Amino acid sequence: MAKQYVSGYPGLLGICVVEVQSGNRVDIPARLVRAVPWLKGKPGTKIEALAMVGSAGGIQLDAPGGMLTRRVDKIVELLRTADTVEADDVTSSTAIAARLAAASWKVSIESGGRFTIPRGIRELASLPAFDDSNRQKVALYAHGNILEIWRPDDLASLLRNLAGRRAKLLDQTIEVLEEARK
Repeated sequence: MAKQYVSGYPGLLGICVVEVQSGNRVDIPARLVRAVPWLKGKPGTKIEALAMVGSAGGIQLDAPGGMLTRRVDKIVELLRTADTVEADDVTSSTAIAARLAAASWKVSIESGGRFTIPRGIRELASLPAFDDSNRQKVALYAHGNILEIWRPDDLASLLRNLAGRRAKLLDQTIEVLEEARK
């Protein structure tokens, strides 16, 4: 396995780039596993997460029982008994929520941080697939309940875009976090 470089603050947050393994498996480095509380399963257990295309790009994995997972599960439950959405109603909130639920996949993550990226969401998010002749890589971002998987170029582009507003974003975040402490 290629050496994995993890930036950030161990146990709190980080970004790294890892190779996509055979079978489109990804190994999350231990330092990133420690940054996401719900990934710390007992040895030999599997964690069922929900994978969705992220709002800023890439794929976002939601914790078992997490906010997104609960909402998608509730939408699916309600849709089972709802009236069919008509073709002229595709912009309704029901149709939009159904589309988002349809674009989600359950992902089984081993306690050590290994998982397979499902083909459907991998293709929707334009993530690279395993290619034995040309090692493909993905970028991982972890913080709190957030675990994201990106094409490295796409994450770098987002970070460059955010860097132009870095001081303002950092100041706003400091304000929000200090207010939450009160």
